[in-house]
Amino acid sequence: MDMGYTPPTPVRQNSRRSEEESDDRSIPLLHMEKEEELVEPTRVEVMEAMSRVTSTDELVGGGLNEKSFSFFQVGRDFEASNVAHKFTMDERRKMCKFEGLDYYKEENIVYKEHVEEKEEVTNTSKWIMFMMIGLAVGATAFVLFQTIEWLHEKRTDWTLDIINPEDHGTYLEAYLVFVGSGAALTMASSFLVVFIAPAAAGSGVPDVMGYLNGVLVPHVFNVKTFIVKFISCVFAVGSGLPVGPEGPIIHIGALLGAGLPMGRSRTMGWVGGGMGSAIDKWFSQFREAKEQRDFITGGAAAGVSAAFSAPVGGLLFVFEEVASFWEPRLTWMVFFACLMSAFANSFFSSPFSAWDHTGTFGYFDDKMDVMFPLNSGNARFHILAMIPTVAIGLLGGFLGSVFTFFNLKIVRMRIKFVKKPLLKVLEPTAVCVAFLSIMFVLGVTGGCKEVPKHLGCEEGTENGLPSCEWLVREVCKKREGKDMYSPMATLTFASGDALVKHMFTSPDLGTETGMMELFTYLLVYICFACWCAGMAISSGLVIPMLITGSVMGRFCGRVLNLITDASWADTSIFALVGASSFFGGVSRLTVSLAVIILEISGAMHFLLPIMASILIAKWVADFATHSLYHALLEVKCVPFLDFLCDIPKMDCFQAADIMKTNVMTLPAKVTLGELVRILNKCTHNGFPVVLMDDRTGRKVFKGIVLRSQLASVIKLAMEEGAGIEGSVQEPPGSPTSPTGSPIKYKEFKEGVDTVIYERLGVPQPPQHMKGYIIDLGPVVNTSSFHVNQSFAISIVRNLFRTMALRHLPVTNDYNEVVGMITRKDLIGQAIEEGMKRAKNKVYRTAE
Repeated sequence: MDMGYTPPTPVRQNSRRSEEESDDRSIPLLHMEKEEELVEPTRVEVMEAMSRVTSTDELVGGGLNEKSFSFFQVGRDFEASNVAHKFTMDERRKMCKFEGLDYYKEENIVYKEHVEEKEEVTNTSKWIMFMMIGLAVGATAFVLFQTIEWLHEKRTDWTLDIINPEDHGTYLEAYLVFVGSGAALTMASSFLVVFIAPAAAGSGVPDVMGYLNGVLVPHVFNVKTFIVKFISCVFAVGSGLPVGPEGPIIHIGALLGAGLPMGRSRTMGWVGGGMGSAIDKWFSQFREAKEQRDFITGGAAAGVSAAFSAPVGGLLFVFEEVASFWEPRLTWMVFFACLMSAFANSFFSSPFSAWDHTGTFGYFDDKMDVMFPLNSGNARFHILAMIPTVAIGLLGGFLGSVFTFFNLKIVRMRIKFVKKPLLKVLEPTAVCVAFLSIMFVLGVTGGCKEVPKHLGCEEGTENGLPSCEWLVREVCKKREGKDMYSPMATLTFASGDALVKHMFTSPDLGTETGMMELFTYLLVYICFACWCAGMAISSGLVIPMLITGSVMGRFCGRVLNLITDASWADTSIFALVGASSFFGGVSRLTVSLAVIILEISGAMHFLLPIMASILIAKWVADFATHSLYHALLEVKCVPFLDFLCDIPKMDCFQAADIMKTNVMTLPAKVTLGELVRILNKCTHNGFPVVLMDDRTGRKVFKGIVLRSQLASVIKLAMEEGAGIEGSVQEPPGSPTSPTGSPIKYKEFKEGVDTVIYERLGVPQPPQHMKGYIIDLGPVVNTSSFHVNQSFAISIVRNLFRTMALRHLPVTNDYNEVVGMITRKDLIGQAIEEGMKRAKNKVYRTAE
């Protein structure tokens, strides 16, 4: 094969490439020029392109805008789980802004030489790092939860103290304190997100899922994001909004998993070396992309473990929902991180409650072991209870899909209308004022009831049941002048954790809330929780899902009590079943959700109804919408590749039907000027490298090289002369012919990292260097996967997702490159469009 210099050529004669079908791009270009045709297209190609343009108007969503879809358009937010989401043209363009990730190491000559010299990552080192991540996540969760609890108690106690008749306060004063403090905290929470770290908005779980799937979501693992995420979450949850901290702590765990193993931060100016060469060398072994992915997975799992005191649930959650790639060894290490996280959170929390010193370090009580214990008294599960369990499962699935659908509509409306920073701050503040105002009015106007004698809550009694802690009596004392309690105020003034505990407590051990109070609170709460999800604050949905489901289940239990008063018809049991079903209807989790519910409730003897309600809710909700986390990724236009792709007859079509044909190939040796010209002229990120076969005269596929690597090669050639092998102006072997040193891995990798992290463009060489010949052979990934154009689409997609690829070159029977497949070609809509083109005999030409 000829290793001499040959000019780079495209795979075929192409016309201009469309923006919506551009390859992944990791480096912003400094000189973006309008791409010109490399050769004059033939008449056949012109007619073929015109035919294609006409036909694409009929493709599924390909040429549609938002106005083309009705409110309940199938394939948008109303879509069964096996229906591919339909993106508009604007959304497809937005999707092109997301870059892919290269998880696997580049198998090139430079890297192989480095491997022979470097020390491998030891198994012990990874175990130590997972332990550090788990401890850090547990300690962070402890500070977060204690601060949130302290804020809520101060706000509520201040409000109820004013209402207490002994203080002679007025309802207006109490209202201003209750609503004003909540609005101030919400505004501060939103301000931090909008003006400092927009990536900290929401729960962050979909962003972590997208990253672990192979998509670079900007700033999702930034130090600034970590700080704002923590503070904003404290303010948002402490304000009294219907949000929770569990989603953010998962994101915070992933942030710690991404940051700690690096041992440096470009944002903070810690680039390594300052801590000592030995320590920096130890951290450097964790800086490979695959190692980072594993640590992020472990950090997210540790976040779940700390949030729910559920180590097994944390492991299963990331396995089922968050992580896209898994291996057996990772299971043990992630479980270890979950164990250390739960231990750290429980240990530090042992003497504290809302920062009040109430215990002794090291003594773990039931409150820490079980987050929301099911206090069902002597009630036992009966086979007849499966009938209401099925009904609650159906209702939970229906409400979960309705919640998801309308939340997506609100998010889309927010994207369209709430664009200015001021509006993004005012929206959460206004919603907080409205929600807290309604909660306050409901609380102070609700009816009063006698405190049950069996609770032992009389004044002066010290052995009362735990239910006494959350009963609100100040309202009735002020209005009725009696020592009674208000069931509605008990709901409206309670924290999220206390409310779930209240719902999970049997009337025999607590109090029973009336059906009207439950229905009213459920209606108001679910509407505001649906609106709050996605606002410019750091918040999660787990606690709102548990509250909504438990109140729904408790209401169903009260309805059942009108039919029977059997001991198995305890309303606390159906509150647990309702929480499981609604959570499952929104998230579509199954195994991990069942384990988490068991760990947070300790209700092992109710495993059967829990599992049944979760599965029924999932089946029902899957008929109407995608799961909320996956649907939010679709709204954000993240090209997420799920493990399921149930497109009918996909096996009947080939890689040639979905591939892009405007691939720019490079020879193994190319001039510096020509290489810079190509990089400036196109937006491709992956470039197949070809060699001329002397026997056949064909340019056969050798491997692939990335844009960031090419930019690093150009930079090293300009600064150090590395990789230069002569010049087109000088004959080979001439004494004046420029020659350079071999490319070294350390400098090469640093150049790649600098280009990616600092968003640098293509270096521009001086005029006298443009004729220098660069040998790309040492940096070409010769282990790059590639497929024949006849491969079935299902096989191509499975290979791409399983092997965490970013580019997949397509070759013909002679091993010539004829196309390229990226993740944007493998989303459901793109596959359907390719299949339709193939059916209509409209083949893709280069744009």
